[in-house]
Amino acid sequence: MIYLNINKSGLRRVCYGIAVAILCLPSYRIADAAYRIDSCSVSTTGITFGVYDPASATDKTNNSGTVTITCSTTVRTTGTTATITLSTGSSGGTFAQRLMKNGTNSMNYNVYKDSAYTQVWGDGTGSTFTNSWVGASDNGSTVAVSFTLYGKIPALQYNVVPGSYTDSLTVTVTY
Repeated sequence: MIYLNINKSGLRRVCYGIAVAILCLPSYRIADAAYRIDSCSVSTTGITFGVYDPASATDKTNNSGTVTITCSTTVRTTGTTATITLSTGSSGGTFAQRLMKNGTNSMNYNVYKDSAYTQVWGDGTGSTFTNSWVGASDNGSTVAVSFTLYGKIPALQYNVVPGSYTDSLTVTVTY
């Protein structure tokens, strides 16, 4: 399950859905009309790590997913900035080390915004980074922008019990 929060001028809408498509229709004040985004949806493809070998001395990388934000407008939105953040996850991890769970068993992993695995994608606090997009669309248009999620599982997690491990992240879009 992917969770999406959309913020606009202090208003917050929280939408829940599976990783196919999520549609939120936030409300606006008349003063927002010059830069109004009427609706946004988020679609995702999750990160699938495949088989992990806890005895391997190499981190498990080369696994990616995407977050696509699609917004429609009826008013020109040039200059509207959207910031996309990710939560620590539903399994009790932190930005320093997210966790995937299989029952009571856990496995360390993290999500990065760069293919060099140096910028942890989080909420901008501490040592984390966010992604952003500056809107430039004409009246009545729809704009989509995709961001890649780069996943990594650290090597040598000898305590990992065989099984399927999962975690859910919350995607927050603020504009």
